[in-house]
Amino acid sequence: MDFDPNNILPNDVLIDSAETHLYRIGLIPSPNESIERKRYENPVLKFIISLHLIIRYIIALQLSEENEDIFLFIGDFSYFLRARIHFNTAGCLIVSITVFSQLVQYYNYKNDIKPSYLKPYEMLSGLKSPKSVGLTDKEEIY
Repeated sequence: MDFDPNNILPNDVLIDSAETHLYRIGLIPSPNESIERKRYENPVLKFIISLHLIIRYIIALQLSEENEDIFLFIGDFSYFLRARIHFNTAGCLIVSITVFSQLVQYYNYKNDIKPSYLKPYEMLSGLKSPKSVGLTDKEEIY
């Protein structure tokens, strides 16, 4: 099959939903086309849940180990595994990454900064040519 990296990908290798997938799952705030997102994939909901988790991790770290019922009430199973400090610290740091990522995405959205990392997704969906994203080798593209 003859292939030209200046043209869009052939239909047999296109992924139609590649460009809108990150919007549909709530990772980026705006799509390039009109598409519906499920209610539970709303970025605001994901942000609120992430903040809730961070607050819970911080509270679990601050509690005294004297009353076992409190850990059972807040659902901190790491207390019962004797890994409370390690698990809650790691959980807080990991969830913080998602919160900061969402804040950066929202900042870029509000300041009309287009994310450059979406260009390969646009190429996969047939909106841009492989050469426009820096790909020229047929093997790499396929």
